[in-house]
Amino acid sequence: RPVYLLGKFLPFLALNLIQAATMFAVGVVVLPWLGCPRLVLGDVAGLLVLTAAVSPVVVSFGLLMASVSRSHFTVGALTATLLVLMAITSGIMVPKYLLPKTMQTMSLFLPHGWALDGYQLVLVRGAGLVDVLPQVGMLLAFAAAFFLLAWNRMPWRPR
Repeated sequence: RPVYLLGKFLPFLALNLIQAATMFAVGVVVLPWLGCPRLVLGDVAGLLVLTAAVSPVVVSFGLLMASVSRSHFTVGALTATLLVLMAITSGIMVPKYLLPKTMQTMSLFLPHGWALDGYQLVLVRGAGLVDVLPQVGMLLAFAAAFFLLAWNRMPWRPR
């Protein structure tokens, strides 16, 4: 189990971190070429640690979805549906302050809400590493929970 899951986890974690770096690079380098304001990264340490906490959540959630699905179609449909529902509920698609109180409370139980709060702190409010440690801690807790659920759900076959 450990070798199998780490063999899936580590490459996708690296790919996710490369994707995040690429997105930030587009904001800093490409957007000004298109006449848009340059992305101001703020506290780089806070941004790096926050992104390093978001990536394991993404990969662990993917492993969990793969562990509960029996086909590529099912995993794709299930994952897309859940991600859209979580994005709506957590304030990604609609600002959190416009959501009903129940949905604002629900966002505390979703990694999207914690990631959004962390990125807003660093990128919008100029917060630093210490300020995003609660978000980082919750994201790592989500990553561990998703990973452990995937670990228990994987259909292990003896050799």
